[in-house]
Amino acid sequence: MTDRYLVSASSRIHAQRKVLFIAAFCCALLVVNNAEAQARQTLRQDARAVDVLNSAITAMGGQEAWSHVADATFGGTCQTPNPQGGPSLGSVSIRWITQKNEFRYEEYTDTDKLVYISDHGKPLKSSTSTSTPLSREYGQRRLPYHLPGLLMQTLVNDSVHTLTLEGEETLDGVQTIHLRTAEYSGPAKLQGTRQDWWLDAKSSLPIKVAYLLPAEDNMHYLTLERSFGSWTREGSILLPHQLTDTLNGLIALQACTIQSVQMNTNPAATLFEAR
Repeated sequence: MTDRYLVSASSRIHAQRKVLFIAAFCCALLVVNNAEAQARQTLRQDARAVDVLNSAITAMGGQEAWSHVADATFGGTCQTPNPQGGPSLGSVSIRWITQKNEFRYEEYTDTDKLVYISDHGKPLKSSTSTSTPLSREYGQRRLPYHLPGLLMQTLVNDSVHTLTLEGEETLDGVQTIHLRTAEYSGPAKLQGTRQDWWLDAKSSLPIKVAYLLPAEDNMHYLTLERSFGSWTREGSILLPHQLTDTLNGLIALQACTIQSVQMNTNPAATLFEAR
């Protein structure tokens, strides 16, 4: 009886210790997860940066107005600047169609056409004679930077992007406020997701954005910059109608003039597919 009692008591004690251990482990795990969540939230939600972001969205029409933009089609022309300062090196007509994660960017002349298509997560570049597949990451990073209000709208109450205030800077004689954002995963920011926004300190309108885009060979990232100008009201929102793109802040790529804007036309899904 004594031996059986000791064995039984020992078993009960062992079982109780096991239960206590599991409970303690779960509590510790909960504390760690809460701490990580709070750290991520703190890192992401720089209160001053959020205020600046909201001011920019308000200047471009407000969150309510941008929340109703489901798709957009831009038309216009882009010119390749002459690095020597002379006449442009060429001009193309453009049609840019975006809808959520889908895009179709067309550049065409009388004799040639170049199209970048999202193809539902299988992006490709197509010309009149060839078609080249692009990486999935390229498609994910080819964001509609011609719609700054829409991009900033997605950062509001976002759970995967950091947002920090980098301070005040002067760009071409204009006082600006510098914001930085990047996707956050676990203990690190995801490579290639950083965006830097410079906003006019007086009007809160974006002046420039710098971002990373995978090169078409997917071997490295390109640092691209887009400057905004000629802000014009389209319905209830404000859009830039002059866009200037540079590579690494030094090499002028193109200067685009937006001549037409259509929104919420519900483009056919086939427009974003390879044909």
